Amino acid sequence: MKKVFIYQPIKLYGTDFSNAAWAEIMNCQIAEPILSDGKTFNSYMGKIWMKNYMRGKESHLIGSYYKANILPNNYTTKIQILDSSCIEQNDIRNFDMIIIAGFWFYYKYILFLRSNFPNKIIVVVEEDTFDDMMFYDNALQITSINVLRSINLYFAYDRPTFKYVSSLNYSCFFFPLPLNPLYINKLKRNTKFFNKICLGVGHFVSDLSNFVTSILAFRKISENIILYPEIIGVHKFKEGEIKEYRKIIPTLIIKSWVGKDFPRFISQYLLILQPTLRRSFGRLSAESAMVGVPCISNSACYMQKYCWPELSVEPYDQNKIASLLEQLIENKSFYQKVTKIAWRKITGYADNWNICRKKIAKLIHNL
Repeated sequence: MKKVFIYQPIKLYGTDFSNAAWAEIMNCQIAEPILSDGKTFNSYMGKIWMKNYMRGKESHLIGSYYKANILPNNYTTKIQILDSSCIEQNDIRNFDMIIIAGFWFYYKYILFLRSNFPNKIIVVVEEDTFDDMMFYDNALQITSINVLRSINLYFAYDRPTFKYVSSLNYSCFFFPLPLNPLYINKLKRNTKFFNKICLGVGHFVSDLSNFVTSILAFRKISENIILYPEIIGVHKFKEGEIKEYRKIIPTLIIKSWVGKDFPRFISQYLLILQPTLRRSFGRLSAESAMVGVPCISNSACYMQKYCWPELSVEPYDQNKIASLLEQLIENKSFYQKVTKIAWRKITGYADNWNICRKKIAKLIHNL
């Protein structure tokens, strides 16, 4: 069975911690669609991104970010293979199974594939969570529902998304993102105590970041400690909005988007607060476990509950978060205990790589 994985160029996400792992798990190449004008789908979306989202928007309210009407309609069967050694064109008709990352901007393309190739196997792996889907405009929500009903398999990384998709498609499986053991083992653990604290990492849909809870929880204990608070991952066009929090914490430092050096970057913090409203796989929770930095975050994020059970919270519970902050700062044995547990959990999670290969092979065989 010939397979191909529709995804974005590797340079955007890398292969260490992204859905690009599925290309290796499925033993297939990564490709992107080509439009009728000869341009790649991702070059089209890049211009849309710059035009609509990088020029002064101060808020991404429901319906203002994920829009159906900005997506192209001129799809073709041509694809561009994104191999590390060369770039070549192929045709989707030459493949039996199409695996696609579940980004909002691929939904119309998936409907194009399904309408033209009703017998091909289409598998979608989670990118947008249930919480992201609720930020779609109405037209895109309807499009996504039609997609989720039509595909052959869906792999969900978090329970809310699993429950939602399962209500639309019986072939939805709870299947947390596999992580390459080589990536987990190559990161260096933090063994020093720093005097900086991360009060949150930005999302594309910033309404879900919930920085305000981190700000208020930190303020509860800030009079008794000397820690320098920072918020990271903030796009330039959002800085003006985030700076408003300096009215509560004047010493707050705001740092921009962090790229491939993200694990090394977060290893400089004493601890991390991320009471996000976005219930997801929990990349931050996993990578903080890899580098040995405690992370207080939403208990509904899969890797948060898995790696940091004692630091998992309801995202609006300021008192609980402040209490955990104090405990981590004042009690070294507690700090060391939770980081050791998280390290054991994340290194044990590496076994999921080979388990995933076997489960996927069995699922595909039964299709």
